[in-house]
Amino acid sequence: MTAAFLTRGQLARAATVHPETIRFYERHGLLPPAARSPRGHRLFPAAAVEQLHLIRDARWLGFTLKEIRGLLAAAASEPADARAPAWTAIELRILKLEALRHALRNRGQPGPPP
Repeated sequence: MTAAFLTRGQLARAATVHPETIRFYERHGLLPPAARSPRGHRLFPAAAVEQLHLIRDARWLGFTLKEIRGLLAAAASEPADARAPAWTAIELRILKLEALRHALRNRGQPGPPP
């Protein structure tokens, strides 16, 4: 095994997730299927650590698995127009979060109607 690949346990430790989380995301198409070592160990590319961080952050922000799949596909796309739906989803989420922040900041204060 080379340093370019991690076992599921190594990946879990590096990404600070439970090993079953990796299996879950793999089953749902958010991680590509793992390669196998000659001994049958599942091997993931080192880049999967960053991908797991992105998935975790997107889940924390409330994106669904389907939306995250789209975000990951867009990130892998070369043409800018293929990324447009992902950018729209992100911008919409930002607007909703800003509206929530504004509402909480101004709670109890008179302001313009929504």
